Amino acid sequence: MGAFGKHCYSEQSETKIKYIKINPNTEKFEILKTYQIGIYLIAMLEYPNCTNYKGLKVLVFDGETPTSLKRKTKIDPHFYEESNVIARFKPDAFGWESATILCIELIKKELK
Repeated sequence: MGAFGKHCYSEQSETKIKYIKINPNTEKFEILKTYQIGIYLIAMLEYPNCTNYKGLKVLVFDGETPTSLKRKTKIDPHFYEESNVIARFKPDAFGWESATILCIELIKKELK
């Protein structure tokens, strides 16, 4: 969550600090790309109302497929008990590669 929880520093004056809520609207998203590795699905989503990283999120799901993800009307990128999001990475090439490595290593572990 960072130092300010679910808020991001926006503007500072001598007397007060203003915060802007940047949580993504979980019902407004676009799936930009997906990659299936065994039971794991890597997805890059864009949340247009979210301001950090231009609203982009790289998520790893357990037990999801591209088809089942496309059917969803709500996707929360945060971790909570009922979610099958198991990891989130920086939305760039390194983050995508890291997500891929994680999934491959998890598959390897399951095969042992």
